[in-house]
Amino acid sequence: MARTILPSWKDVAAIVGLALVWCLLALLVNPVGNFPLNDDWAYAKAVQSILDQGDLQLTDWAPASQIAQVLWGSLFCLPGGFSFTALRLSTLVLAWVGAASTYALGRELGAGPPLALLGALLLTVNPIYVDLAFTFMTDVPFYAFCTPAIWLFIRGIRTGSSLSVVLGTLFACAAVLTRQFALALPLAFAAGYLVKHGLRVGSLLKAAWPAAAVMITLAIYQGWLAATGRLPQTYSEQAGELVRMLLSAEGLGRSVRSLAQAALYVGLFLVPWLIPVAAGRWRQLAGREKCWAAGAGGLFAAAMVAIAAAGKTSLRDALIPQIFGGVLYDCGAGFPILKDTFTLWLPHIPTAPVGLWLAVTTLGALGAGLIAFVAAGCDRSERWRLVFAWVGIALYFVLIAPRTASYDRYLLYFFPLVMIFARVPPPRAVPGALFRVALALILGYGVFAAATTHDYLAWNRVRWQVLRSAMAEGRLSPTNTDGGFEFNGWYLYDSKYRAQPGKSWWWVDRDEFVFAFGPIDGYTIYERHRVERWMPVGVQEVFILRRSGR
Repeated sequence: MARTILPSWKDVAAIVGLALVWCLLALLVNPVGNFPLNDDWAYAKAVQSILDQGDLQLTDWAPASQIAQVLWGSLFCLPGGFSFTALRLSTLVLAWVGAASTYALGRELGAGPPLALLGALLLTVNPIYVDLAFTFMTDVPFYAFCTPAIWLFIRGIRTGSSLSVVLGTLFACAAVLTRQFALALPLAFAAGYLVKHGLRVGSLLKAAWPAAAVMITLAIYQGWLAATGRLPQTYSEQAGELVRMLLSAEGLGRSVRSLAQAALYVGLFLVPWLIPVAAGRWRQLAGREKCWAAGAGGLFAAAMVAIAAAGKTSLRDALIPQIFGGVLYDCGAGFPILKDTFTLWLPHIPTAPVGLWLAVTTLGALGAGLIAFVAAGCDRSERWRLVFAWVGIALYFVLIAPRTASYDRYLLYFFPLVMIFARVPPPRAVPGALFRVALALILGYGVFAAATTHDYLAWNRVRWQVLRSAMAEGRLSPTNTDGGFEFNGWYLYDSKYRAQPGKSWWWVDRDEFVFAFGPIDGYTIYERHRVERWMPVGVQEVFILRRSGR
């Protein structure tokens, strides 16, 4: 099977098809709205500093390197000036790049166009990926730079193409200038290259130079930030957290639990693609090989479920999405960081039946088992690919270990590396019926992703409209309002702020007014507004509350 860069009209059609699917998602969700989401206000402030002052200024809130993403977003703001809609569009474009490079990686791994497209579609409808693609967070740009680097590095090792390695290194530099964690990629390349080409002087030099180039790039950037007084105070805090974690038994135990939880999430991400791949591999194995591979998969899945659920006090807490924090939450994506839902933890958010999340977690366990199965059944003649993937995964996991207990969005990076584990079977070995099962699952993922991301932007759109209207009329201001994490972060962020008892931890001066999803003791309803929801279908009310006694 040919494995070249866009070798046929089928590949071009697949890439165009991915763009059309992405455009359809954008139309359904509606990306328009000049407001921040999650942490992206911190990255947007850096863009704004370039556009308004011609000078880069990073906030202390965002420790990521971020400059590649910031420059990319600035380009999209040039025609009409700064806006979050323009920044969101910049991420949406990179999201398509990430999907297209996932397809290209699948083709490089030997998949035919249908199976490669299946993997790319699966990423395209991943609820976490879709949610983040409609923000200016670093996650999707990071993926969009990392995945072409992985594809080109794999191609460079396989074919000996210097051009592929050079291009892969450039993408790795862009990735490390978005998040420092991309340092894992050129080191994975070096390990895979040496396994394939041996420990010779020439091989050592060819294996090492991409890592040197990426490290020097990051060092120059960090040195410039430090020399010019631009280095955020929190820039190196994750390194300190990593050292403390590695030196404590509690930290190591937490990392083991995070690894098990991550395995279930990544298994859920990839299970529709893994089902036909594993079936094709099953047909190619001998009887004893089938026993070993199936046993490895089953034991791995059982171990991951047991470790992930350890210490949980209820069934719901032991299931996705409760076992991990971040984007996904019960019946939604994009958790509302508001006083009632995030500070007081009041039950103002719809919840799904526990049976649904039991089924979802079971899918994740099945996916984790299939990952172990395809890894155990991988052809050792291409063990350099396994080494590349293992080193890339292990180094990245160590780098993010202090954060893995909080952020499911960090797990998107594992998507292409886990694909490398699977020695893709020839098309005729993949049962057509399982393709249809995979497509049905992908459709379900897509419906959930579109609906929950639509709701995320819809209620935020209402929040910012009503708060800005009240501000324009002089009825409230950022200094007397807890409008939620993004609202107060955008208007009042202060690195020296210390949380005050009884108030939300985010930069609240006075909370005479509060934006909330429901009532709060000590407050009366000042305004109520309606939001059209898709998940679950219906109308939800949101409120501006006013402290009682005024």
